[in-house]
Amino acid sequence: ALFADPEDFFESRRGRTVVIDEVHRLSNPAELLKLAADHYPRVRVLATGSSTLGASSRFRDTLAGRKTELWLTPMTVADVAAAG
Repeated sequence: ALFADPEDFFESRRGRTVVIDEVHRLSNPAELLKLAADHYPRVRVLATGSSTLGASSRFRDTLAGRKTELWLTPMTVADVAAAG
């Protein structure tokens, strides 16, 4: 519902970071991310998705030059202990 008017959403969040979990569940995630990257450079977007298969079928655009990919592995018991 927040993305019914994506321009208004991003405009109201200039200078902030927006986290979108499971981005591949949106109807057109590539268009949303492209809009943010091209027109709202002061909004940082962290988009996550746990299903690369689901994400790839929804992304009609590669977002070349607009994204950085980071692959995270599951946390180990030692990771959790180190984080406190």
